[in-house]
Amino acid sequence: MLVGLGIAEKYYYEPLSALSEGYKLRVLLVQSLFNNPNILLLDEPTNHLDIIAIYWLENYLKNSFKGILIFILYDLVFLNNVATDILDIDYGEIKLYTGNYDNFVQEKQIIAAQKLSKRNFLEKKIENMQAWVDKFRVGTRARQSAS
Repeated sequence: MLVGLGIAEKYYYEPLSALSEGYKLRVLLVQSLFNNPNILLLDEPTNHLDIIAIYWLENYLKNSFKGILIFILYDLVFLNNVATDILDIDYGEIKLYTGNYDNFVQEKQIIAAQKLSKRNFLEKKIENMQAWVDKFRVGTRARQSAS
């Protein structure tokens, strides 16, 4: 794991306080992975990692990690390659999407289009019903005035 995340052997016995922020992150990541947790929460795990370490982490999480992985990140390539399910929290609504990030975006666009279509249909229906009500209201008022 240390090699995979690019930690050189000369740093293995250094105190954490002597390491750079990037190396501290890598050491803490190794510690988290080595403990084999049932649930792993990662916030921007690709920050401070070079491309080789990102590739190693991606492969490790896809092929070796057996627990539940919850992560927050903006690296869409990593997200797309690692995620198997997306939990979308949007304006107080929580929805689970199966698949990677590309599937999530596609399904969300389909749902948005369906909602817009339904909204347009309902607005047209309301407009037609209002026209019908207005049409008969005019006739009723005319008869009331005549009597």
